[in-house]
Amino acid sequence: MDGKQSLGAIAERLPSVFLLPPVDLSQLSHSSHQEKSPRISIIFVLSPIVVSVKIVLRAIVATTISLIVVMWVYALFFASKQSINKFEDRDWAKKAQARCLVAREERNLLSDYRVVDTLGLNALNERANIIDAATDTIERFVTEFRAALPNDPKGAELVDLWLDDYEIYIADRRLFANNLRNGVNLPFAETAIEGLPLSEKIATFAADNEMSFCKPPIDLSV
Repeated sequence: MDGKQSLGAIAERLPSVFLLPPVDLSQLSHSSHQEKSPRISIIFVLSPIVVSVKIVLRAIVATTISLIVVMWVYALFFASKQSINKFEDRDWAKKAQARCLVAREERNLLSDYRVVDTLGLNALNERANIIDAATDTIERFVTEFRAALPNDPKGAELVDLWLDDYEIYIADRRLFANNLRNGVNLPFAETAIEGLPLSEKIATFAADNEMSFCKPPIDLSV
């Protein structure tokens, strides 16, 4: 009887998703005059709900993979490769590049490779004067560019903002020079935008528009 009860208890605990043929456990006996007990066949049949869930999951995975493939194909072969900073008036960009080259050559003439410690008591003041003269070369082309912006709307808007950044950078340089005159000889600290030096933002815009000579000088970074 223990065996019969155990088998009955197991049958009762089986999940509803399993279909069992009805079995009369009372007819099972190990008596010698009865025939051998019939074998109990347990058939496992998946519930329609389980099958539906599997189909849905497979469809979701297949759709996701397809979307990823489509996105990569679009990004590699169809998406625009042009920088969001680039504007249409390329003649303006070429003229700006030439003008910034003139400013760079002017700054090269101001180069002073003497060590500050060897210049005497007036060393910081002399360095401040050189920095102001270099800053003047930047300020001049910024003023000229402001007076004649690119002829396309996007270019006019972006260059105007770029020149705004340049004016902040110019003010940072002026402040640094004034601090030197007052005896404050600390590293150049420029305005940061979202944690990045403003000069990097200015330089990125110049590079995206093929105006490499219009990047801010690195004379104060050493």
